Amino acid sequence: MQYYTEEMILNRQFLNLAKNMKATRPHQILCGGITEVYYQDKVLYVSVVLDTYSRKILAYYVSDYEGAPLIIDTIDKLNVFENDCIFHSYLKFPYYKLDVEEILETKNLIQSFEDRQGIQKGKSSPCTYLTSFFSSFKCECIYYGIPNPRTISKKVMIEAICKYMSYYNLERMHSSLNYATPDAFEKNILKS
Repeated sequence: MQYYTEEMILNRQFLNLAKNMKATRPHQILCGGITEVYYQDKVLYVSVVLDTYSRKILAYYVSDYEGAPLIIDTIDKLNVFENDCIFHSYLKFPYYKLDVEEILETKNLIQSFEDRQGIQKGKSSPCTYLTSFFSSFKCECIYYGIPNPRTISKKVMIEAICKYMSYYNLERMHSSLNYATPDAFEKNILKS
């Protein structure tokens, strides 16, 4: 794996291509992120790519390890996109590794990062959609969906995560999508 040196990082422009931009069609701005899920005395990392227009989870991956391989495995599940599709994430270590940049290029995704000062109060960002998803995911799947997440097995936790991702895309309605599911909303837009 290739890494950026400190000098490369300091001299590199980490552009926020999605700043003050809101998606107007599916597959225009995607957002990637990772969250932790605890079971027994262990942790699983859930990596997700979300379409900010339809709120649909386009890819996810569950792993025992956090880092570039987790992100790469998640992105690898994506289709190849049009040339103007932005992949936005927080400016965190695994996302600015050269390996991640290379796989994004193979999918025709343009890399974009949240500004270093983060999301400003009153401003919207693609990362706010992902933060909202992770909040719903943890409340609905982990905290209320599993009787006692600290005592279940890894297999049961992964099954619950997979089931929730399917539920989220195919059954969970969103007021922001006129009470449609992400999958139905996307299909309706792409059909018209």
